[in-house]
Amino acid sequence: MVGLTAGALALLAVPALSHGEAAIDRRALVSRHTIRWNDARGVTPLGNGEFCFNADGTGLQTFAGSTLSHWAWHSEPLPAGCTPVDVPPTGTVEQGRILGNMKRASGNGALDGWMFRNPHPLNLARIRFVRPNGDAIRPDEVSGIERSHDLWTGLHTARFVLDGEAVTVETCVHPKLSAVAIRARSVLLGSDRLRIAVEFPYPTADASRDWIGDWSRPAAHSTRREAALGGLRADLIRESMLLSLLVSASLGALIGLERQWAEQHAAGEHIEISGVRTFALWALLGNVAALLSSSHAPHLFAAGFLAGAGLLLAHHLVLVRVEGKSAGLTTITATLLTYLIGGLVAWERARVGVVLAVSLILLLASKRTIHRWTERFTRADVLAALQFAAITGVILPIAPNRDFGPYGAFNPFSIWLMVVLVAGIGFFGYVAVRLLGPRAGLVSLGLLGGLASSTATTLACSRQSRERPELSDGFAAAIVLACTVMLARVAILCFAVSHEAFLAVWPALLIMAIPGLTFGAWTFLRRENRGGQDHAPAIPNPLSLKLALQFAALYALIVLLSRAARAHYGAAGLQIASVISGLTDMDAIALSVSQMVSGSHLSIATATGAIVLAVISNTALKTTLALSLASPRTRRGVALVMVPTLLLGVLAWWVA
Repeated sequence: MVGLTAGALALLAVPALSHGEAAIDRRALVSRHTIRWNDARGVTPLGNGEFCFNADGTGLQTFAGSTLSHWAWHSEPLPAGCTPVDVPPTGTVEQGRILGNMKRASGNGALDGWMFRNPHPLNLARIRFVRPNGDAIRPDEVSGIERSHDLWTGLHTARFVLDGEAVTVETCVHPKLSAVAIRARSVLLGSDRLRIAVEFPYPTADASRDWIGDWSRPAAHSTRREAALGGLRADLIRESMLLSLLVSASLGALIGLERQWAEQHAAGEHIEISGVRTFALWALLGNVAALLSSSHAPHLFAAGFLAGAGLLLAHHLVLVRVEGKSAGLTTITATLLTYLIGGLVAWERARVGVVLAVSLILLLASKRTIHRWTERFTRADVLAALQFAAITGVILPIAPNRDFGPYGAFNPFSIWLMVVLVAGIGFFGYVAVRLLGPRAGLVSLGLLGGLASSTATTLACSRQSRERPELSDGFAAAIVLACTVMLARVAILCFAVSHEAFLAVWPALLIMAIPGLTFGAWTFLRRENRGGQDHAPAIPNPLSLKLALQFAALYALIVLLSRAARAHYGAAGLQIASVISGLTDMDAIALSVSQMVSGSHLSIATATGAIVLAVISNTALKTTLALSLASPRTRRGVALVMVPTLLLGVLAWWVA
């Protein structure tokens, strides 16, 4: 740095050139100050004013040198008994100078010493040559050192001999970024007789050593390596072991807080209270066991888990069989998971540990809510869900994903995937209706029933309106809202299969939804359906295996008819198929057309027209059902909204 400063002053000292004189060779002028220093332990600073890599005679930091930056500082904890309020003002630092009065903490020598030492520079890393077994290279093992620092290019070049082989190292620092580039060449590196180690110290205020930092406390911090850019880059993230222990204890304490609160507020006999302290200790136990497993005893973590499980089960058996108390396994399971969470944090998977801890707390705290929910489901609901899940888990993975039959219309994987998609959306609405229960009211039934089945909701509400004519307005609202939600359902299905189809069709669907949305807002403001909250009609479970198979067959048939109609009659044939399909199942034609768009077998304009026509057809069918089956007052309410919806649909189809 001294040479660079001298070179810059020399440039400034050259008088202005008169006309006709030769131009200054600035590179030659600066290069004459190139630093040549053939000392193994001597440190040459390579920096850009904000970042500095100190290189020794090997071009790295094999014998001395630290990596420092203006943004890398560290402060020790305050002395015992001191708080931030006790620290007197120290002025502000601007452009490297302290402005304002510097004050001492009079009467407190410990705090004065802390202020003198803090903040102190943090050594970012030590990069040095080591033996394959990790042993350090000694200065007396290196000979023939030739090193130079070119002030014009900033390149530091070091050549030396180690174990009879030549080693060349080129080092430079980025002119703006906190980055150092190193290129090392030697037979020793290629034959794995020499390695480059990147090491990190624990922060310390002692800067008198060859390398700043405390290198004797590897257990106090850790470094995580994450691959980036497809493995072309490795990100090294430093973490303190103290932070790992703190995070583990905090997560365990949160889990224990829920357990302790639940035990203290539980009805009946209190068996025990495993609370904040117990779960914090289990998390710490898992964290420490994981750390020791990584460095000393590979099987310690697994052994600790098995020993803990045995201890907890033995305690459980004593409570149940010896003392005759009633005790579940929830707390035991939560305890073992807390142990695993501590291990995840120690293994630098803190995010996974936090997610697992939060999920566990939510599950534990939701016990009563979950019990109330499950009471609302019938045995048939549970069996249907389990049966459908089992068959889906078997059929979907083994179904061939290729086209069969005429027009390539039958793709088993695609057909069953559409079944899963439609049934999943429908089941979400069904579950919401069952969980909310009869208090949800007819408006909520319409909103959520539209996700499960707008046709089924229309039929159920129309029939009920004749039996309960005093709730006719509420039933009309439920039918209208279900038909409006169906439009959003179609948009979701299109988006799931083809973004292009969704972008093309959503404006038309939004136009058709305007009357329903207006009516829904008006109904919500009036709140006229409160009197019928206890008599909302039931809708069928969409996860019935029979319904799933029926939809699969219908979907396959509609795909075949759509492709055949398009092949023989073009766009007109597809539109006819859309109208017919809309009378039977809206989901099937929407998915079929979206898939053809996704496979580039259908233009966007044709697809939009086909989907809108199907929506018009489906809406007309449900309007007809309501006008035929509902009470007179319900028919008037439905007609008031659905007729404008159909007219807007025709207008949107005409424009599309």
